[in-house]
Amino acid sequence: MVFLASNDPHNARNVGNRPATYYVINFVTDLSHSASAKSAAEQAAPGKLASSVLDCDRLPSTPTPSGSRIVCVNSPTMTFLALESHITTLNVGQQTATNIIDANDEIVVVKSGQVEVTVNGIASRMNQGSLLYWAPNDKRTLRNIGSTPTSYQVIRVTSAKSPKPIAN
Repeated sequence: MVFLASNDPHNARNVGNRPATYYVINFVTDLSHSASAKSAAEQAAPGKLASSVLDCDRLPSTPTPSGSRIVCVNSPTMTFLALESHITTLNVGQQTATNIIDANDEIVVVKSGQVEVTVNGIASRMNQGSLLYWAPNDKRTLRNIGSTPTSYQVIRVTSAKSPKPIAN
């Protein structure tokens, strides 16, 4: 996972011998529009996440009742109150809690396996490489329907305008 802070110069170059594929996900908040023209690196704001390359697969994994979880990042940035990302692995036949509700925008990348995603009562099957989005306070459940563990990475942002959570 690569995080690029506001106005930091960046580029990417494929150093391999095969085509490289990556997702670019841009989140815009009110702070994005009022951010200084200086790069985040020049501002060096204490306590704010700097542009970073995060090797999430090398971070420690914590067992859960249904598989495991790796916390990749949980930090304020120049334009978010919080940027959070984790990788969850669901063992064969396992699922998340039913109808999870979160008050933030979330993007999910299915890293491996096959998962059934139910959002607001509508189920869809997703495979490795699928990209999902759910809006604040959507009800969702993920279930591993494949024959191997499935992993997905959640990227969640919180801004000043993120709605308050609603009760289940």
